[in-house]
Amino acid sequence: PVNARTWAHQNDALRPLMEIYQGCRDHDSQRQAHVGLDKGYHLGFIASSDHVSTSASYACVWAPEGQLESIFRSMQARRTFGATSKIRLIFRSGDHWMGERFTAAEVPTFQIEIDGTAPLKQLTVYDNGLPVSQLPLPDDSSSVNTTYRPDKYFTGRHYVYIHLVQADGNQAWSSPIWVTYDNPVKDPNPKPEPAPRSTTKAID
Repeated sequence: PVNARTWAHQNDALRPLMEIYQGCRDHDSQRQAHVGLDKGYHLGFIASSDHVSTSASYACVWAPEGQLESIFRSMQARRTFGATSKIRLIFRSGDHWMGERFTAAEVPTFQIEIDGTAPLKQLTVYDNGLPVSQLPLPDDSSSVNTTYRPDKYFTGRHYVYIHLVQADGNQAWSSPIWVTYDNPVKDPNPKPEPAPRSTTKAID
């Protein structure tokens, strides 16, 4: 599991990825990942089985070629996803794939392609660490090709990713896409900023 020292030093070039799921421990680090992402870390997601749980989970990489150099360069680019089965997953916004950072000219649309290994049960979009949409899925189907578009007041800096759960319990997590958009259309009813946490001081 992630500990507090994980976030003591940031180097996006030398540490582009984090383990979102650990097969040996059957443990996901999604909540801990949000801590780092909220701090401004740019981390793609992979899963890992470890030595005593082979094939329990997979580090999945989209690479232009099947050669070692190409695979590692794609890992550095965070073009990755983690899965607990041999799921095929694509998450992108136009030409910008998972793991990329870009500035949008309009409210972005995200494209999603999934070929699962069992019927798909739940597909959740996360935006800045919050579950913002449950996308509809076809009945008893192991595949989906769909899109997601944030509401018209989407603005500022965001990291967006998807989390899939199958009917058999297997899961997949895309790497985030980081997008910045200065929306000229302002929300007339903006969500209030969270109140600062109060502190108390003991007096002798």
